[in-house]
Amino acid sequence: MRLQAMHEKYGDQIIIKNIDLNQVPDAANDFPLSFVPAQFMYQADGTPFVPSETTPVQLQRHFLRGTSEHVLTGHVGAIQDEPFEQLILELIND
Repeated sequence: MRLQAMHEKYGDQIIIKNIDLNQVPDAANDFPLSFVPAQFMYQADGTPFVPSETTPVQLQRHFLRGTSEHVLTGHVGAIQDEPFEQLILELIND
């Protein structure tokens, strides 16, 4: 299921943004990108998503340098449709 299909299915419960870095290269300045595609997840209140132990996708938690403050949760690389949908459902139900 592509991002557009996920947006159509869950758009009333979650915000899905797709940024083309070829068109908006400065959009990557605030994120630890080493590869695209990359996905970053936040709670509705703007805090970073904290994955459960059963999250179907290996996510990385990022912290402010020199602190234990969790500021970002992300994944680098493509995610298959079924695990991506399970991740969305976890985000929605958290």
